Amino acid sequence: MRVFSFCILSGFTVYLFIQSSYEAFLESQYIAGVIILLMVAGMIFSFSVEAMRIRKSKVSYNKHSKQFFVFISVVVGGVLTYSVSAFLETGPVVSAGLIGILSAMFVKNYSVPLYCGAFVGMVCCQLFTLQMTIAASVIAGLVFVASEGVLDGYGGRLGTIAFIGAVVTVLSTKATFVPDELMYRDVLPVILAYSSAAAGITFFLSANKKHGPVLASGAVGMAGGIVLPAIHEAHGAMLAAVVICASFVGMSSVSKLKNSLHSALAGSVAGLVFSFSARITTGAGGKLGTIAFGTVLGFFGLEKLFGKLIKRPESSEDNDSV
Repeated sequence: MRVFSFCILSGFTVYLFIQSSYEAFLESQYIAGVIILLMVAGMIFSFSVEAMRIRKSKVSYNKHSKQFFVFISVVVGGVLTYSVSAFLETGPVVSAGLIGILSAMFVKNYSVPLYCGAFVGMVCCQLFTLQMTIAASVIAGLVFVASEGVLDGYGGRLGTIAFIGAVVTVLSTKATFVPDELMYRDVLPVILAYSSAAAGITFFLSANKKHGPVLASGAVGMAGGIVLPAIHEAHGAMLAAVVICASFVGMSSVSKLKNSLHSALAGSVAGLVFSFSARITTGAGGKLGTIAFGTVLGFFGLEKLFGKLIKRPESSEDNDSV
């Protein structure tokens, strides 16, 4: 069960990043393409570390009754977010942020699966019907339960689970993803600025101020969803999506990202990937989380890899001196 969950989570993430890198190279944005490929290299190293951990460790799964309520929470989160977004016309970013805040305040024990479901509900309402959202939420709920103890601590993991549910649902129907155009080059600095700030602030609220990842991300995402469309008329909705995407980076544990500055740097890379993934699975809930997930995995893996490379020459010099 854990091996299957590990493979599907890693496979969907690597696919999204390789495709984003390809889009960057198509646009002759070679530096961006290389940076995204570096994230893939870091991801692969992180996956190898996680695979060794899974092989050696044993996970004690929750009782069946607990797993059932966790599964239901994912489905409820997806349906509620979709309903608020579609029928109250608040938009997916504000809806997901609202569900995150409410779940963290009133049902803390199930806030994580509810927020995972909220990512499913962030689907494009023109692409997904309510029935499709329920189906995607059910798939995500099953993956959530099956992936207990797999790749924990990496921000965006919940979104990746939601992304799997959304993509599988679309592939199982006659619906098709309609790609957006790539973001204009002159907007990229603004994207990077907002994504960096959102990731840093979320991490600060979550880790330093001890508000927890769900409440921190929900608050930052909802604030972005309300404020940015009012400030930026042309690109407000897109920038709001950037902010909540980067907030998922800030949901990482301190074992994966060291501090707010580290999170902000990772957030800027997530903004870069966001800019070149517009043509890929557009409208799928959880895509923003997958961007964050891959970025945190990439940063963690590259840091560990470079650390090992730096230590090797030092150890060899010590041996020579002896």
